[in-house]
Amino acid sequence: MPSTLAQGAITEAVAEINATLPPGMRLVDAPETVLTGSGRTIDSLGLVMLIGAVESAVQRRTGRIVVIATDPDAFGTENPLATLGSLTAWIATRITTEPPS
Repeated sequence: MPSTLAQGAITEAVAEINATLPPGMRLVDAPETVLTGSGRTIDSLGLVMLIGAVESAVQRRTGRIVVIATDPDAFGTENPLATLGSLTAWIATRITTEPPS
């Protein structure tokens, strides 16, 4: 169930920001879509917009506040912002550990 909620929030957020991005920067809603590093299509402002959209979508769908844009050291060795798939997995974990707001 958390993975379904996380995927729904990601899909909603991708659609929301794609509506504001030029065609060459739009994201494909797929787990392998690169968000940071080599191979990404989105710029830093687009990534910030995506993070905000995902946080809002998670709160609407679950009643939980999940903060993605935090101290990068809090991520440990994993980078949840590497791909949409890694972000979805990270969100699914947080949905089960964060208390409802």
